[in-house]
Amino acid sequence: MGRGWVYLLFLVTLFHSAESRHTEAAVNGSSSNVSVERQPNRLQRKTKKHKCQQCDKSFDRLSHLKLHQRVHTGVRPYKCTVCSKSFALIGNLKTHQRVHTNLRPYKCPTCSKSFTQLGNLKTHQVVHTDLRLYKCTTCSKAFTQLGNLKTHQRVHTDLRPYKCTICSKAFKSKNELKIHQRVHTGVRPYKCTTCSKSFTTFSNLQAHQKVHSDSRPFPCTICQQTFKRKQDLQKHLQAKHSQ
Repeated sequence: MGRGWVYLLFLVTLFHSAESRHTEAAVNGSSSNVSVERQPNRLQRKTKKHKCQQCDKSFDRLSHLKLHQRVHTGVRPYKCTVCSKSFALIGNLKTHQRVHTNLRPYKCPTCSKSFTQLGNLKTHQVVHTDLRLYKCTTCSKAFTQLGNLKTHQRVHTDLRPYKCTICSKAFKSKNELKIHQRVHTGVRPYKCTTCSKSFTTFSNLQAHQKVHSDSRPFPCTICQQTFKRKQDLQKHLQAKHSQ
């Protein structure tokens, strides 16, 4: 038998072997070719068929649609047991509760700062790159975040869009309004772990915690007396060295 016949016999055998494997796989549903042919059907089954009637969003699962609809209905079934806040998702409640426990699991590898949310850590890390892409067109200041730029620009316009519904005060940022509203609600989410005192802002808590430490980082340049807080130094300067 010549080489041509041997090669032809090899091709025929190979063809029948492949055809046999394809037939067997088609029965068992394991062939890669069958998988490719069925792939469009899988994609069709994953089509986002659950559409929201109030906006243009759609979801592949009905449970996801129901969670989304809370945006429109305002339903917030997950309530904080410490303060009066409620949330649409249990994950958002768990993140919020770190405000009361002072738990900050996301730590910056460059400095000692830690954060309650991963997104806040990522935003902070831009500080170490010194990358300030958002520049004010009125002055020379630049910012790492667009939100910070927008808040800063209100310095030039004196625009205060965030108004308190209880009193007549208005604020330049949403965060300033939130802090102010604690005056009316009495909520003090930042608690000292050493004593029973609590505070409306984290910065006030940090300033207070220096009372429990021996650190006195604010020295008077005139008499060399040291103080735990900057405001204590300023009071000392006015009382002792103002003349």
